[in-house]
Amino acid sequence: MVPWARMGLASALRGMDELAAAESMGASVIDDFPEYLAAYDSVASVREEMGKLAEAQEVLAEGQRKIAE
Repeated sequence: MVPWARMGLASALRGMDELAAAESMGASVIDDFPEYLAAYDSVASVREEMGKLAEAQEVLAEGQRKIAE
């Protein structure tokens, strides 16, 4: 499945308050398509909502490193 469709699914999961599933879907997009930068922001946002602030910051830093490459 293409990354934008998977991120749409992650967004739908988040909307249904299925945060763990949304986080997992977004993380799988990062694993499979590390150049798809919107996934980093999405995962960070979900992690923030889950109270995982340090992990949210980590994924944003990972995205920044990807931009610098």
